[in-house]
Amino acid sequence: MANFVVPTGTTPPTECAADDATCTVNPSANLVVSKTVDPPDGCAVKAGDELTYTITFSNGRGKASADVDMVDNLAGVLDDADVTTAPSASTSDLTVSGIANGQFTVQGSVPAGQAVTVTYTVTVKPDGSRGDNSLMNVVLPPGVDPPAECDADDPVCTTNTVPEL
Repeated sequence: MANFVVPTGTTPPTECAADDATCTVNPSANLVVSKTVDPPDGCAVKAGDELTYTITFSNGRGKASADVDMVDNLAGVLDDADVTTAPSASTSDLTVSGIANGQFTVQGSVPAGQAVTVTYTVTVKPDGSRGDNSLMNVVLPPGVDPPAECDADDPVCTTNTVPEL
């Protein structure tokens, strides 16, 4: 964010020189959070299938480090699948907690111009051992309750169904 003091009718410069007292620059972060699942969101899965979840924290357009403090609520997954690979971050810039009460936290920062991921896998439980046969998973700020279901265009919420006879 740049702010310039210029005479009325004058076009401000495109950049603020370091020694220019008529302007200020405050770099800002631009954190974008998204989540994917493989097999893709909306696909049906079956007993024994493995699903890989990836949460991406991107600060690609940011000019300053972006703080991260998010919760991955996977309670809607754990009634139908077991975690087979614990959540882990692609860099030490983020700290990932263990899973407790159906969720884990991700905290830290993402440097300007970079993206960091957190991944984990689950395996779908056998027929007769699952809850609601819907693996819904969502990333939220701490203290925010998950929605009852994902909106189709929600970039931080995924759902896979498990047919059962």
